[in-house]
Amino acid sequence: MTYGKNRRLRRTGLWSLLLAFGCAGGDAARDGLADESAVAGAEGPEGTPAAATSPGGPGVTTGVVAGTPPGGLAQWIDEIRTAVDTLPALAEQNPAAAKNQALQLYVGRQEYIEIYYGTTGRAVKDAALAEAVMTAETRFHELLRTVNTPDGSVDTSALAAAASALAAQYDRVLERAAALQLDVDQLVLAAGGTR
Repeated sequence: MTYGKNRRLRRTGLWSLLLAFGCAGGDAARDGLADESAVAGAEGPEGTPAAATSPGGPGVTTGVVAGTPPGGLAQWIDEIRTAVDTLPALAEQNPAAAKNQALQLYVGRQEYIEIYYGTTGRAVKDAALAEAVMTAETRFHELLRTVNTPDGSVDTSALAAAASALAAQYDRVLERAAALQLDVDQLVLAAGGTR
């Protein structure tokens, strides 16, 4: 990992998370979120700015964050669910691999769900949706704790329960998105554009 990526991770608060889960320097760190100041000057799809300062003032940004995965809310949740379903079996064979997979899902999907649909709401600002997303964030942290134990072992029944709680919360996220008639198949930014 390069110094620049380490610096970006520290600024985004992911550095401490990656260290806590023992993955700093791994693929999850390389695929992590760029900080918004680094994104502000970058170009997004078809030469459009990757992020722009909103009329809300300095420090309030809108636009697509570097590294945003393809698809939209439904695809990201489906990808998390599919991979999380494999975690108990993986944890039985290789607890470290299960921990790394869970962290990669968190950094590579859950964080983007939070950015676009959580309290900052780059895609939509809705208090009920943000609350559902932030509860999913909490459920994901609970799952991460089950795969990150001091002795390295994983209680697969606790992991399965955490996965079930996360899946149930994602149902609530998608229900609220449906009530708002959001396009969950593609990312549609608050300004009305798609990426």
